Amino acid sequence: MVYETVISGVLVFILGQLILKLWIDPVQSMKKVIGEIAHCLCKYAHITHNPDQSNENEILEIYIEIRGLAASLSSSMALIPAYRITRFIFFLPSREALFEASKNMIGLANWMKYKDKTTFENVALSYQKVFKCLNIFIPDEEKLDENNLLRLINLKNKI
Repeated sequence: MVYETVISGVLVFILGQLILKLWIDPVQSMKKVIGEIAHCLCKYAHITHNPDQSNENEILEIYIEIRGLAASLSSSMALIPAYRITRFIFFLPSREALFEASKNMIGLANWMKYKDKTTFENVALSYQKVFKCLNIFIPDEEKLDENNLLRLINLKNKI
């Protein structure tokens, strides 16, 4: 009887560790990356929206950080087994949303280095898409209408 109790206790412990290491730790890691993205984009908003007002070293540092976070986001998804199912259990963004967020972060980083008359609008659009894809809260009064931004970009490009 004691032997069976010990064996069942060990099996429960092993099962718990498997669940912890295979699912919970990678999910927490992804949520940490999403939090780091929100922190980075808020921390450097004054520079990313006005890259022409900053020096090249600052821009390069932020460029590298944003691209690194985009890569971390993609790699964190690869660590979660059965992602399509796991995402519903832990309320994670879809694969498509993660890809879109990563793509927009890379675009945002690139726009910082590419000086253009539509830089501000493209950066603002990328910000909103990243926040939307990762379910990061933006107050309604701070949201910009994406259709208006796209129209403004097209208008500026024609000038």
